[in-house]
Amino acid sequence: GDAVAEIGSQLRETSLAIQSNVGADDKGGYALFVDVKRKFPTKDTLVKDGQQDKAKGGRTNAMRRENDALLFCSNDNNSFVEIPTFEEWRRVLFWNDATNEEERRRPTTYDALVVDVPIVAGNDLDLTCVSLITDFLALNDHTTTEKKCRVVIIKSKSMQNLAKRLIHSQRLFDFGVDSLPTLPKFALQGDTTSIHTNPSKANDDTDFNNNVIHAPSPAIIGTLGVEEYRRTIPYVIKKGYNVLEVGCHHGTTAAILHDAASVATSSSSESIDASGGGCLGIDIGPSIIKGAKKRYPTVPFAVGDAFRTADLLMMKEQYLPSSSSSSTTTITFPQYDAVYVDVGGLSGSDGLLESLSLLTALGNALRPKCIVIKSLCVKRLASSLVPFSAIWWKERQQQLQQKQQDNEA
Repeated sequence: GDAVAEIGSQLRETSLAIQSNVGADDKGGYALFVDVKRKFPTKDTLVKDGQQDKAKGGRTNAMRRENDALLFCSNDNNSFVEIPTFEEWRRVLFWNDATNEEERRRPTTYDALVVDVPIVAGNDLDLTCVSLITDFLALNDHTTTEKKCRVVIIKSKSMQNLAKRLIHSQRLFDFGVDSLPTLPKFALQGDTTSIHTNPSKANDDTDFNNNVIHAPSPAIIGTLGVEEYRRTIPYVIKKGYNVLEVGCHHGTTAAILHDAASVATSSSSESIDASGGGCLGIDIGPSIIKGAKKRYPTVPFAVGDAFRTADLLMMKEQYLPSSSSSSTTTITFPQYDAVYVDVGGLSGSDGLLESLSLLTALGNALRPKCIVIKSLCVKRLASSLVPFSAIWWKERQQQLQQKQQDNEA
């Protein structure tokens, strides 16, 4: 009974499974398949003696064939539309002029969206995925207050990676860092400051905590409000950490972070000594930084732009120099252990694309283990984005429990 839209209908088995599960038209179900116009596989690799002939063409066997459009449209509860460019999906799904009977049967809103982003967009970027989904939900859900999209299924490696790293703050508070199944434990515990000089061991994860560099994408924690933002500090910050706060404002959070990360190395309370860890607070306004320095003279502050990541990396060596010297077997890299982000314009319900763009830039350039951001839109994304691995793991645990119960019975 669901109304389902599939964007990127290249894999025939996926489309046929959607068609089968939608059900009969008398139950209100409908499947609309949309794909960009493309060349069909030329090799006849469908079936050989009742089995797929993988020797001829391999993976092309799973692709949509030239006559599959007729197969998709075998009854009145589904239709197939080819579009010349990726951007045309909005017109087909929502801006339909209904010039014929088939177009008049199409739904105006959808219960589910299935999208193969790399197929239709030509890339697998998380910003492309998020842009498509937010556009779809805005067009779909604003038309009615009774029926909204229930689920979006995305085939995207980049979104799968983001879903694994993106953590809702409440989950952190409830289970702690070590109990988070989606957070790689090396992300907050590993040493990513050196690179192994032996190329043969470059992929040896067993030597990771010693001298093999492994720069995983950082964990991202979405928070809302100053209190929740600061509440993450005991879970994320360790003594000796080099921390950056982007958008320090009055400097209060930066001072708390500095106290949490600093290792006392000086008897003078009026001097700045970051050799034992600490926090650098930056803000784009010179007057704001001047006020922060006056309020917290023992904390380093500097004028900086959140999006000028190369400058932020150079500031690390200036304000938070490394206390350890390089050995002959390792090459050290400047980086922050954790980054806190409180940038105006990104903390509300809007600005999701801008937030993800900044998080990506900070993660790639500064290579922190964790980024904490005060942003309602990022926190909302964390509550709704679920990696398939988490679903698979839950189902696997249920199967094991059922098997154990059957054996006990």
